[in-house]
Amino acid sequence: MIPSSTYDDTITHQQQQQLVVVVDPSLAEGHHVVYDREIPLELRVLSTTRKATGEGNPPPPPPVDVGTLEAIRCKVMILGENEGSFKHCRVELTSENDIFFHYTHSLDEMQFRDIQEEQKLMIEFNEYVNVFIKMCNSCIAEPHAFLGVLVMARDGTARLDFVQNMEYKFIELLSAEFIASPDTVIRQHITYRYNALKSKLNASQARLQDFHAIVKLKNPSLLLQIQKGTFLMHTSSYLGEYAGNDQTSYTTLHDAFKRCITLGWYCRGVTCPSSLSTTGGCTVRAGTPYLASSAEGEVSYVKTCPTSLQSATAALAPGVSGEITTDVTKGSGQHPVLKNSAIV
Repeated sequence: MIPSSTYDDTITHQQQQQLVVVVDPSLAEGHHVVYDREIPLELRVLSTTRKATGEGNPPPPPPVDVGTLEAIRCKVMILGENEGSFKHCRVELTSENDIFFHYTHSLDEMQFRDIQEEQKLMIEFNEYVNVFIKMCNSCIAEPHAFLGVLVMARDGTARLDFVQNMEYKFIELLSAEFIASPDTVIRQHITYRYNALKSKLNASQARLQDFHAIVKLKNPSLLLQIQKGTFLMHTSSYLGEYAGNDQTSYTTLHDAFKRCITLGWYCRGVTCPSSLSTTGGCTVRAGTPYLASSAEGEVSYVKTCPTSLQSATAALAPGVSGEITTDVTKGSGQHPVLKNSAIV
């Protein structure tokens, strides 16, 4: 989770100003976050929903599927000054493995009275948040002694049980009712998470470019060694299956060049020869301005163009020059040529 207007000391002030202002929809009603961590929870799903017997007796518990242990992000928010003085609290459960997983627990003082009587709690409302956080931390610190079990029903309701393992029996410490968020809320949170990560990525890339410029100015030989080392680490997997399985037949120079542009997005640079013959092709590579943020090094991917159109080349790639390589021909199905030649 990346809250809005957060200062990150790894990012310069100028880059911090470039961050997109991202508003967390969870804080739209004035809440503020007091706890935000991933906790291990056992996720279980009820096979059927509970049905009343019609005789005033509580319904029998429905069967429960075998649970799976997952890291669930738990975010606790309050509407008030601090954890000991608040009017309302809300807990959100989300998952990095499933962006559509979003459950909410909401509680005010009147609702707490019902829970207090039902579960025989010995705490007051102003202690509830601290106790809830303590339960979460216990599940992290002592996972064999404290368990968190989230039982989800098919109708969108769920119950989070904090259980203590006493070796000879399990003791239920606290239970909280959750409900699955509607689609509109889920979409808002997905958009927020995407924009927040995109904003942080943009700032990190800008910082990486600054680092590249400094190293290039102060120690060019070190930069070359970094680039070569990165190339050797990643070229074995880069574009191997993607380009090697490409069986597309390009009948025009324009189509071949468009393919070069497409591949250029993957290595952040594209270069084409100044003159193409019937045995020529396009060379895709990571150029000097991009190697600081490109882990792939220099990659050549060649498709034969059956037409010699020097004028079209100049129009499509003005002022760009490169080398002609014929290692990979049209329709051969071979893997792209991975080269560790001089960096231009």
